[in-house]
Amino acid sequence: MYRLFVAIDLPDSIRAQLADLGRELDDARRVPPDQLHLTLRFIGGADNECLQRIKDALATVTSPPFSLALAGVGCFPSPGRPRVIWAGITADERLVLLQGAVEKAVAAAGIPPEERRFSPHITLARLKDAESTGFTVFQAKQGGFRTEPFTVEAFHLYSSTLTADGALHRREASYPLNG
Repeated sequence: MYRLFVAIDLPDSIRAQLADLGRELDDARRVPPDQLHLTLRFIGGADNECLQRIKDALATVTSPPFSLALAGVGCFPSPGRPRVIWAGITADERLVLLQGAVEKAVAAAGIPPEERRFSPHITLARLKDAESTGFTVFQAKQGGFRTEPFTVEAFHLYSSTLTADGALHRREASYPLNG
């Protein structure tokens, strides 16, 4: 059984910036730099047959390469009870179109549609204590965070294995953007 998600990888330079940013979150469990990504669609559990259907369906997605940049920081579910700390993505219609195409492909593979609205972000850390005041200080200091644009040239299907030390991600397939 696989635990799957579809994501865009980040350039090493962006991962390094995010890792530096995350060091300020003392009371949080930070995402390791090599695991930082932009999730397009969390899929969840899938057997071998379902994995193959998803791979085949994602191979039909077409999109031209496009640029993205990261901007700002925030949290889920709310500033009053932060649990997940994230870096935001500058608005880009091409990202939304790609995510929509991925969603349609996953649905064509027999996966129920995502109920939540797509909210593009990069998870930086998870707070151990939602009552922490560290996020307020972090947001005040880093709210203006920005990166240089980078080109998105592919998206990937990953499997994730949960361990006591956190999730381990393995790339199952890659899909170049060339549409």
